[in-house]
Amino acid sequence: MEKPLDGSRRFAADPETMLVIHAIASTYGVLPCEVMRLSAWDLGVTYQVWAAAARAARHRIEQMANAGQPVFPAVVLHTGGL
Repeated sequence: MEKPLDGSRRFAADPETMLVIHAIASTYGVLPCEVMRLSAWDLGVTYQVWAAAARAARHRIEQMANAGQPVFPAVVLHTGGL
């Protein structure tokens, strides 16, 4: 395992936190460091919105699967640079 950068050392014991930060940053098209700059309130609201969207997507997929509809993975390509 790679040695974490100084700014992420506190998350090294909790890789799931890093994955959530990555997912939020990817969802909203920002860098992970920008997510980390949010206030506690803004980060909490952002997490709740992101988690609700993930639950809704999971629920829709389960409904489709239970109805016998085919569920296919989708590849989303983002264009543009940093």
